[in-house]
Amino acid sequence: MSLRLGDIAPNFRAVTTIGEIDFYEYLGEGWGILFSHPADYTPVCTTELGMTAKLQSEFASRNTRVLAVSVDPVDKHFEWVKDINETQQCTVGFPIIADPDRNVADLYDMIHPNSSENFTVRSLFIIGPDKKVKLIITYPASSSGGCSTTSSSSGAPSSAACPPTRSAPRAATIIPTPIPRG
Repeated sequence: MSLRLGDIAPNFRAVTTIGEIDFYEYLGEGWGILFSHPADYTPVCTTELGMTAKLQSEFASRNTRVLAVSVDPVDKHFEWVKDINETQQCTVGFPIIADPDRNVADLYDMIHPNSSENFTVRSLFIIGPDKKVKLIITYPASSSGGCSTTSSSSGAPSSAACPPTRSAPRAATIIPTPIPRG
């Protein structure tokens, strides 16, 4: 059975980088953002979690708690958090759920056989204070590969850059008119 907008978000207990949690207790009376990443130490996941860590105070000011999940074990998450903190100049203060048995991934339909039998696709769920699903975004893990984020002097991201897969002359034959920039 698929999870749909307006459904009650499934509750669960899980081991995380901040200890064992009960999802509903962790959320309390506020909003929640639960998002998955395919694997620890991938460049895109590292930058995504780093940016989320940098926005923790913004989420807190909106009474929103964040959690990440992958099928990797918690000991791997602990090491990865050190790497994220160092490479992204941040402090990850939200829990990363260890889901090696895929319990959470199955509850939230994050494993898609057309993508991978073993890893989660990239999914994001916004859960309201009433514990109902307000938003679902799901896309394949491969959609974000090969991109990097550049930062301004303030440390805030200024752009995301994905290297082109075609040369400019080849792209011109596919998209013949200039794309307005601005």
